[in-house]
This record gives sequence, structure tokens and C-alpha cells, in this order.
Amino acid sequence: MELGETTEECLRREVKEEINLDINSLQLFGVFSGNELFTRLRNGHEVLEGQYFNLNEVPESTNPYIKEKLNQMGPKIIQLLRASQ
Repeated sequence: MELGETTEECLRREVKEEINLDINSLQLFGVFSGNELFTRLRNGHEVLEGQYFNLNEVPESTNPYIKEKLNQMGPKIIQLLRASQ
């Protein structure tokens, strides 16, 4: 996050830098941090591949903490996605 940058601005910038997607509409519904989310990628720090999954079909290999948060936040995520259509 850059000095003076909002969380939403940071998200837009980072997503554009990492996977070249533009985010138009977004709503912050949570900030999660801590040791449970620390990941050291095999290649250092770059994202090599991204995939989308149905909230009901998250791969078994997904970090258990992330899966728990998706289960907790799933209804809110679905509500936000429907509202943006």
C-alpha cells in the first residue's frame, strides 16, 4: 500500500499490476491478516497463474484458513456480486 492510498485504490493497483485486470466496482467487506495468511511462494513473489472457482467448489488444496473465511463470507460475497449486476 502506498502512502496516502486508500485500501480500494491499493487493491485496484495491485490487481492491475499482478494479473492485468481492471476493477471497476468494488466494496470492501473485510480485511484479514495474520500468520495464518503468510505464504512463501515457490518462485519468490510473483503470481504465475490465477483461476476462478465457484464458492461451492473451492479446491481441497486451498489453505484451510482461506476456506473457512470463504465459508463465512460466502453469502455476503454472493449478495455483493448480485447487487453489482
